[in-house]
Amino acid sequence: MTSNFGVIIQKVETAHVVYFLDCRMDENAKIMAVKDKVLGFLEKLGEAPLLVMDMQRVDYLASMGLSMIAAIEKQVRKKGGKVVFCGAKPSLRELFRVTNMEKILTVVEDQRHAMALLHPPFPPAR
Repeated sequence: MTSNFGVIIQKVETAHVVYFLDCRMDENAKIMAVKDKVLGFLEKLGEAPLLVMDMQRVDYLASMGLSMIAAIEKQVRKKGGKVVFCGAKPSLRELFRVTNMEKILTVVEDQRHAMALLHPPFPPAR
């Protein structure tokens, strides 16, 4: 488990889960520190990283936070991976909707659903 600047990153199965520790992501310095730590962590991973961004503790996300989320999404996809956001409170989901972020993000209810998307069941053997 890695803990840095308001996030904990933990390996779960073959994915990594980023847990946000701060309820208010409203300070640019804090947001940039989280962004740098997550992007730095992604650089150390190989190709096709699987990432879950657990947002359940986030009550508020400033516009700089949306930029952070977009940068993380872009970096994961650039490496051929997948990222799923989970646990977003209704206010955060509404923010994703009004900013059209919901069109580029995969957002699900909880971590169990996120892991299911990243690890789909194998088709039955023939």
